Amino acid sequence: MKNRLIDVLGPHSGHPVYTALRQVMLHLAREIDFEYVSLVGLKRHCLFNFRTNAAYYTPFKPERNNIYLTNTNLSCLESWKLLAQNMPMVIVDEYFERGSRIDTLAKLFFRPFRGIPFVSLTKRTHRFHVSMGIGSILIPPAKKKIQGAKKRSYVLYLGRLVDSKNPMLFLELARQFRNEKFVMIGKGQLAEKVAAIAGELGNVKLIQFVEKSDDIYGHLANAKLLVQPAFRDPIGFVVVEALSAQTPVLASRGVGTSDYLPAEWIADPANKNEWVAKTQKILSNLEQNARLAETTFEKEHLNIEDPYFRQAAGKLQLALKSRWPHLTNH
Repeated sequence: MKNRLIDVLGPHSGHPVYTALRQVMLHLAREIDFEYVSLVGLKRHCLFNFRTNAAYYTPFKPERNNIYLTNTNLSCLESWKLLAQNMPMVIVDEYFERGSRIDTLAKLFFRPFRGIPFVSLTKRTHRFHVSMGIGSILIPPAKKKIQGAKKRSYVLYLGRLVDSKNPMLFLELARQFRNEKFVMIGKGQLAEKVAAIAGELGNVKLIQFVEKSDDIYGHLANAKLLVQPAFRDPIGFVVVEALSAQTPVLASRGVGTSDYLPAEWIADPANKNEWVAKTQKILSNLEQNARLAETTFEKEHLNIEDPYFRQAAGKLQLALKSRWPHLTNH
C-alpha cells in the first residue's frame, strides 16, 4: 500500500482559505509519491483522496511511514499525540501576537515542537514562529484571479454582523460619504440594529442572504472598495477574494491578511478619522488603486497559479527529510 499524506485538520479544512495549502500538499505528495488523503467521518475510518475525488473506508491508526497534516498544538490534542509517538507531521498555525504574557506562554507550548515543520498563513504568524527558532514555511491563502468590473458601483462590507467584526464603523463611513452607495452582506446578532441605521441613512443596502458563492464574487467584482474593519481576525480571506477581482481593500491592522496590503490600505480599527481619510483617498483615485490591488495580488503570491506554491512544497520536502529521513528517499 502506498504511503499516505493524511490531512487530519478536521471539517474546516474544506474552507477556501486552505486551497493554497492543499495545492502545496498535492505538489508534495506527487514529489515523494505519497497518496494525499483527508481523514473524514465521525469514526475516523473514511479517507478522501484529493487526486481522484473518491472516498473509501479503511482502518486507521498512526504509522511512521505516513505524514500527518494537523492543526496547531495550541488547540489540537492530536498533534501532541503524534509528537509523543514521533510521527511525521506538518503543523498548520494561525497564531499571532496577543500581548507579552500570552505570547510567553504560547512560546512554552511551542518549544517541544521545534524541528517540526510549521505552515503559517500570514506574515505575522511566520514572524512569530521564526522568532522562536521554529522552521516556518509561509503559505499565503490564495485563489484564482477573476476579472473585476471596469465601472464600480459601491463600497462593500462582507462579513458577520457581530461586535468583533466592527460593522458599525462601516456605517459611520456611510454617514460621512452620503453621495456614495454602500452595500453590507452578512447576518448576525447586530442585524436588526444595522438594518435600522441603514434605513435611517438611506445610502446603505443590507443583504443578509446570498444564494451562491458566484454572487459573492459578483459583488466583490463590482465594488469600488472593500472595507474590512474587524478588531481581530486571524486570517480574513475576504481580503484575498477582493484583491483577486482588482478591488482595493481598506483593512484593520487586526486582520491577518492585512500583512499583504500596502501601508496606506491599513488602519486602526478604533480610529474613525483614519478610516475616513483613507477611504477618501482611495475613492478619489479608483483607477490607480485598482491597479495597485492587481499588483498586490501578484506580488504577495495570492494568485493560486503562482509557482511560489510549488517552491513551498520543495521547502516542505526538505524540512521533512531533515526531521524524518526515511520518508523522502524516493
